Amino acid sequence: MFYVVMIISTEIMITRLFNFSLVVLVLTIISAVLYMILNDLRASSSPYALTIKPFVDVVSLLVIVLSIRAFYSVYTLKKLEKRLAE
Repeated sequence: MFYVVMIISTEIMITRLFNFSLVVLVLTIISAVLYMILNDLRASSSPYALTIKPFVDVVSLLVIVLSIRAFYSVYTLKKLEKRLAE
């Protein structure tokens, strides 16, 4: 759980530094969805993938939700910066 939060907070710092928040966060969401799909496909043939499937599903959904929240936070900060610059 802590690692997921650290990844999302690192993404927020990167997006604040390089101003490509949408690209970074969308790629994170896409990769989490693809990982869920690939693990579902592997679970049909691998007992190991079947045992970690619930964990992968929960963590992937958590990454997606936190990425959307991080994008909203970055968007709100940019709007606030614009208002302060006026």
